[in-house]
Amino acid sequence: MGHSVEVIVIGPDTSKLPPHPALRAMGFIDKARDLPGFVELVRSFHFGCLLSHAEALGISTLECLRLGVPVIATAVGGIVDTVPKDAGLLMPTERTSERLTDELAAVLQTPERYARMREAAQDVASDQSWDRTAREFLTLLDH
Repeated sequence: MGHSVEVIVIGPDTSKLPPHPALRAMGFIDKARDLPGFVELVRSFHFGCLLSHAEALGISTLECLRLGVPVIATAVGGIVDTVPKDAGLLMPTERTSERLTDELAAVLQTPERYARMREAAQDVASDQSWDRTAREFLTLLDH
């Protein structure tokens, strides 16, 4: 579609990923040892992605939102409940690569839409914390 793209993959063994000029495989990042490096890398993303067929929660989407990065994720499991509509794109599990590229192209063609997504992700960043989770859990226990 004429846009330069780089896909950065964190997690999987780099030898198990297909070679591709647009793919930068980072492998496993030990957040306990290199949290600043992980944070810096994720904050550099335009989008965080988690395109699963099944997902109980979607920790990587929460990590991205916590860092103010909008997400592209599959509308399955807990992802649906944790990704605010304005803070990213939720795709159906039966999506096609064409649908995904069309959605991304629509965002690229309207920079103000991306700016709103980025702002929405930053607005919910503080909601994605253990402090908030513990506070709300304790409130539930008190009632």
